[in-house]
Order: sequence, then structure tokens, then C-alpha cells
Amino acid sequence: MQPLVEVRTTFPDRLRAEACARRLLEEGLAACVQIDGPVTSVYRWQGRIECAEEWRCTCKTTPAAAPACAAALVADHPYDLPEVLVARVEGGDAYGRWVADGVTTMPAAVPPPPPPGVDGGMAFEAVIHALRPVPPGPVHADAWGTWPTLAAGGAGIPPFAISFDDALESMARMEGVYAEPDGSVVGVDPAARAWQFDAQLSDLGGRLLAVEIKGSCPTTVFDRLLSACGWPAAPVMAQLPRAGVFLDEATFRRHAAARWEAGDARTLRPG
Repeated sequence: MQPLVEVRTTFPDRLRAEACARRLLEEGLAACVQIDGPVTSVYRWQGRIECAEEWRCTCKTTPAAAPACAAALVADHPYDLPEVLVARVEGGDAYGRWVADGVTTMPAAVPPPPPPGVDGGMAFEAVIHALRPVPPGPVHADAWGTWPTLAAGGAGIPPFAISFDDALESMARMEGVYAEPDGSVVGVDPAARAWQFDAQLSDLGGRLLAVEIKGSCPTTVFDRLLSACGWPAAPVMAQLPRAGVFLDEATFRRHAAARWEAGDARTLRPG
């Protein structure tokens, strides 16, 4: 049996579903997209119970290409909050090879980061988790500003949808990044060694549980790290371990940018 991935979403009409399917195949992000419907969806939205007719898309792709496939669905979706579900499945050997042959776009094949000084930087000491619905927490103040938090402490933080092995493989394909089978990852500026980070991936039942990371890097490199975890289809949150607080992604990026501006890239440089 071959490991495969189904990426699923819904559209408000068949025309948009078919247009999406053709684009995914043209870009090599899926080998097949099955469309069925109409289906009736009953859901709660902005405090009201809604009922809508939708068309369902099931995209057949590989574990390595699944994050890019999911991100493409989110990028062009007509909904403000699209449903994008990623499920690992198994298929026969022949079918698995056919899917792999039909997927021609590698998720790590993103543009390389610009030269130093072109984009902003981030300095951080954090644990990256999959986001779960939680209420707001108290405001946290530190040397770099005042930050809204999430009340995400305690048990119940779920693992990412992506497997530990697939996330590690995606990170290992990044330029200047070195990964070990135990989940240890080191990233170093391949040009001027102006930044460096250490990371440790942890797993739960074969799925990526969290990423502990310390150091600094350009925002483009950080985006590629998150994409290895299934972002942006899989939203994230960050825990500041010293303070014991959780921040949503946007707040964490501002916090890390403030630390970069304060010169913490030097103090956080792994020894």
C-alpha cells in the first residue's frame, strides 16, 4: 500500500469547483479531483444557523505536496473561511505510483529568500502549535511591547494534520537547513551567516505535535518553515515558553519582528 493524501473542500457551485480542479491539475498539485454534489450543509456562522447547497471537491495528492495543494485552495477560495480538510489515506501500489506521477509540483519549490536586508527579520524563542479554538487570554507585557494572548494553556492542544516525517522532509529540502531523523533541525544563512536557528520537531502517533524553535531568520524563511507544517491551510499559534503565554500567528510575528528590531538576533543565536 502507498501513503496518499486527500485534501477536501466545498464550493458554492459546480462551475467554481471544476475551475479549481482544473487549476490544481494544471499546476501539478493533484493527480485527480473528484467533484460530487450538490450536498446540503447545515452550519453555524456568525451566531446563526445557516443551510446552503455546496459542491464537494476531493483532491488526490501525495503527502509531500499536500500542504501546497491545501494552500492553493485557501488562496483562491470564494469563502471567507473555507473548509479545507487534509486526511492521510492508503492506496494500492499501482494507484499510488499513478498519483505520484501526476503530482509534478514540489511544496518546497518556493522562491528562495531575498538577499539580506531586502525583507524583514524575526527573532524568536517559541513553540509552534496547531491552532485550536480558544478564548482570548490576559494581555501580556514584556520588554518588547504589550501583546494580546490566547487562553490555550493546559491539555488538549492537537497535533498538526501533517505527519512528523513529511514535515521533517519538507524542512530538510530548504536551502541552508539541515535535519536529523530525530527531528533536530538547524538553519543557517547560506550566504553571510547573518541568521541562524535551532528547532526540534516532536511527534504524537506519527503526526507533527509541535516545533520548538530558537534563533532568527528572515520572514520568508519563517514562512517556509511554517509551510512545512501545513500552513497556511493549517493555522498556527505560538507559545512563549519563558512567559508561558500563547499568541496567535499575527501577534507572534509582531513580537518576533520587535525582537529583531531590538537586536535580539545576536542574543538568541544558538551557541
